[in-house]
Amino acid sequence: MVGSDWEQTLNGLEKSLQEDPRDTATCRRLADAYAVRGRLRDTVSTYLHLSDLLQSQGDYENALQISGLVLQLQPESEKGRLQRIHLFEQRQDVAQASKAYRELSLLYVEQGRGQQAIELLERARRGQPDNLELMLELAETHTAEGQLNQAMNLFAQAAEGFLMRGHRERACDCLRRLKVLNSANVSVLLQLGKLYLELDRLGESEQELRGVLRQTLNHEEALMLLGQVCQRKGQGRDACLAFQRLISLNPESWEAHEHLAQVQQSQGLPFEAGQNYLRAAEGYLALGERERAVRPLRNLLAIEPDHPGAVSHLATLNAPVQPLELEMPALEPAVTAPSTPSGELRQALKRRELTANKPVLKPLPGSQPQPKVSSMKPVLVKLAVVEELPDFEGSNDWLSEDLEIADCAWLAALPLFSSNWTTLQHLVCGDAPARLSWPGQIWVRPRFAKLSEELEHWSQVCRQTPELWQPRSRWAETCMKAGLYEQAIELYREVVEVAPDNDEMRHQLIQALIWNDDLTGAAEACLGLADLYRGRGEDAESLESIQLLLQLEPQHLGARRRLSDWTEGKVSRHHLSVLAELAFAQESWEEALRAGSELLAADENQWQIRRRVQYAAERCGRDGEALTHARRLLEQFCQMGDWQQASLSCEDLAAREAGHLRLLVKLLEKCDQPERLAAAKIRLAQELIDTDQREQALVLLAECAVQDRAAAETLLELLLVDGDARVSALGARILEENLRMGEWEQAEALCLRLLQAFPEAPELRFALGEIHRQAGRWEAALEQFQQARRHQGWLHKATHSLALCLKQREGMTEVANRQIEKALQVQGKAEELEALRNLLSA
Repeated sequence: MVGSDWEQTLNGLEKSLQEDPRDTATCRRLADAYAVRGRLRDTVSTYLHLSDLLQSQGDYENALQISGLVLQLQPESEKGRLQRIHLFEQRQDVAQASKAYRELSLLYVEQGRGQQAIELLERARRGQPDNLELMLELAETHTAEGQLNQAMNLFAQAAEGFLMRGHRERACDCLRRLKVLNSANVSVLLQLGKLYLELDRLGESEQELRGVLRQTLNHEEALMLLGQVCQRKGQGRDACLAFQRLISLNPESWEAHEHLAQVQQSQGLPFEAGQNYLRAAEGYLALGERERAVRPLRNLLAIEPDHPGAVSHLATLNAPVQPLELEMPALEPAVTAPSTPSGELRQALKRRELTANKPVLKPLPGSQPQPKVSSMKPVLVKLAVVEELPDFEGSNDWLSEDLEIADCAWLAALPLFSSNWTTLQHLVCGDAPARLSWPGQIWVRPRFAKLSEELEHWSQVCRQTPELWQPRSRWAETCMKAGLYEQAIELYREVVEVAPDNDEMRHQLIQALIWNDDLTGAAEACLGLADLYRGRGEDAESLESIQLLLQLEPQHLGARRRLSDWTEGKVSRHHLSVLAELAFAQESWEEALRAGSELLAADENQWQIRRRVQYAAERCGRDGEALTHARRLLEQFCQMGDWQQASLSCEDLAAREAGHLRLLVKLLEKCDQPERLAAAKIRLAQELIDTDQREQALVLLAECAVQDRAAAETLLELLLVDGDARVSALGARILEENLRMGEWEQAEALCLRLLQAFPEAPELRFALGEIHRQAGRWEAALEQFQQARRHQGWLHKATHSLALCLKQREGMTEVANRQIEKALQVQGKAEELEALRNLLSA
């Protein structure tokens, strides 16, 4: 078909559809013809009409197919998407309707119409109040619009809903979003830690529970859960500390006693475990919880089969008097001092190795399994495989012989320290550090009766060899065991200064700071450790150190900056966004400006970020940069059609430089805000006056004067200067408003100003007299009323006010009545004469 034939076909189809608008076949043919001719807009509108026709006929399937064609031709069609939503609701297809609602809300958000997206999703929720996916979508939309309170409420409701349905993973997702929005909410962290524990995600559970304790150090429930997590992970030392802390806060926490006993039993501390089992059982019995008391009693029998208290209690409870096997994760026994020097040597040799993979946070001794031996000298291998070394005199001569045979010439060059035994006099006291400063050295731990002896020993060694850092690290470790955290921290700091590349010592410093509750210092130490790893090219270790830092101090700007710089893609942008938020909240304006500028470089359409960057530039004193961002914001809002935000940006820009007031007036006219509009017009009028455009200013003020009093007063001042004839009417209206609102001082000032221009105006004299009368200035009021009476038409009205003034004064009633009688002899308005007669008879 040629073009003219198509046009004739289209005309014929259009006429047919006008004659019968409900003919679906004609409508479909017309839409197809429009599509062939490339008339997209007509095609879409006709398909929409066809879908409406099919819907009215109850043919929902074909109506949905047609609406699908609309979205294929025009994916951003709002009408098409709304039509599909309506069709799905008519079919009661809840899942598809929910999906369509979410897709349309996303379209609104992409177009910058966040409020409409919120209204749409709220409408969808009214029809599907139990749809948690819609609730999450609404929460995310509130978050994007900066409405954090509403978003947090919805995330909390969604988490509760998922928990009721048994979807714990989805509940965790909601709680994580809540944690991002409000990291200081202890209840969210606690609930998240509980869920992770139920899901057996122990590492994440420990992280959240430690976050609770960083904010509330004595949170009993968090301590209990943390102890259970560490118990299940096999971290015996940390579990003991958590349960002991809880017991110190609440000695009647019998469950903590029981868990502490289980950990102590698994660590090979039977006496302490038995005591805590017994306390837990007696506590349960005191509370009347007889069934719970059976388990700790039977565990106690597993430690001491003939314990009289356990046997007696179990007999009273009619429970089996049998030991109960401990059902717990296998924990590493605590490191205890061996009973013999030979045993000490054997344990040191088994423990010695050069570790390759070290955890980010080093636990205290006894809290994790010791590594296996990786490499030794031949003589050391021989010692390591021997199970028992006798301690009687001469029993270890073979050892001295082996040492003499082996290549041990390096032993003679070592400084020897005295120890409390003689059979191993060639060996040096101490533990092998991570990196030996001289090859081949063997270290063993000496035995001390008291910690004070060990402290004295290492302090003496450090005084004798101040140039070595290894003895100083041993001294610091002993201080940690003795609870001298401050001294240990100082020693570790000295070690790190001497050996800055030793990451092992940095780990120990971080551990000491954490145990001393100096989280800020620990965070800075983690930052130095991360920089050290980064300098070596160990990227994974550096990121792990930064993650540890964020566990200690989640709002640390330096850590967020390094995460942003050391990662790529979406991960880097996420950390950069968090950094910008934190820097702005902490009023770190330079960092906020830098982070915001980097975000804008990636996507310059983020107007919320640009506004914050503008504010940060102002606070940094970079006025030129702030002005540039303000102009860009104004341009961006005008392109979006967001007149409210555009007016705010324009108002801000007008305060910085001239030439924006006209645009501000136009924007406010579209916003329907009369008060702001009037104020902007007054400012524009003042600017016009300053630039000798007086007539335009008068016209602008005259438009505002009807509704805005400030504009009327400004216009009055200009008219008084010009001597304009409109002054009297405008001045009378303003004066009347002042009197009606009881603003006597403003009214008096205005009267005096107008009387300078119009000294004979009777209405001004009368108004000034009323003002004086209200203020009790009788003489001044009488004078003004007398002057007003002299003018034609004012005799009766002024006499009425004059008589009122006289009657309010004592002894002047007769004078007032004579004045009224004289005035009544003159003809006047009926209402004024009636008012005088009433006053006379009063």
